[in-house]
Amino acid sequence: MKSKHVFFTGTMGDLYLAQGYVDEAEKVYSSILKKDPRRKDCAEGLLRCERKRRIEEAVNSGDLPKLIRSWVELLRREAEPGRS
Repeated sequence: MKSKHVFFTGTMGDLYLAQGYVDEAEKVYSSILKKDPRRKDCAEGLLRCERKRRIEEAVNSGDLPKLIRSWVELLRREAEPGRS
């Protein structure tokens, strides 16, 4: 029997991401944030997912300037006032 109720935790998202399952991690973090938008850990988890995707995309393309631009953009976003 398949349950219609799914229980997600931030730790599940972290584990998925650490194992390279970026899509699954995004689903977990997004689901939690829909229920509780104040969860900074899950918002940061989504940012880590985006980082991982962009870096992998740039590395796989062999485009070093694109990789560097991605890193710089992500660093700027993290340095924005109000982020902590």
